[in-house]
Amino acid sequence: MARYMWVLGLGMLGGCVAPPGEMYVDSRFTINEQNEIQKAADAWEAKTGGVGHVTFIWGYVLGSGPPGRQIMVRVDGEVFDGAIGRTDWTAEDEHMYIDTRADTDLRTIVLHELGHHFTHCHGHLGPGTVMSAFTGSISKTLTQADVDYFYGSCR
Repeated sequence: MARYMWVLGLGMLGGCVAPPGEMYVDSRFTINEQNEIQKAADAWEAKTGGVGHVTFIWGYVLGSGPPGRQIMVRVDGEVFDGAIGRTDWTAEDEHMYIDTRADTDLRTIVLHELGHHFTHCHGHLGPGTVMSAFTGSISKTLTQADVDYFYGSCR
């Protein structure tokens, strides 16, 4: 099994739980991919009692609208140096890049990247957690360690 590394953009590493808001989702995601994205978001919301919530705005056309948006971008291939997911922050925007190749588990990638959206961190969670830095050891479901980290990560 290939091991890919998750990459956390270094634009903004401070803060813990992202402010509530809307995430604009690239219009190029298929309906099946959108369903997997929603299932990942639903898992965070369920495990955190609604605190880990994000509202998706489906069908966003890249490059439209003013800055200051949280945007999920569809990528067909490696995002960066072997990575299959990446989240970058600037002073105004958050961009989450999601690899949609057939050999990737989209829901798990989104679970992990939403973890960055909420906590901005990888933390020091070991193998068997969603926020593990290597997909070869990543959990496909949120663990208690992920949820504990969500609530106490950077505070």
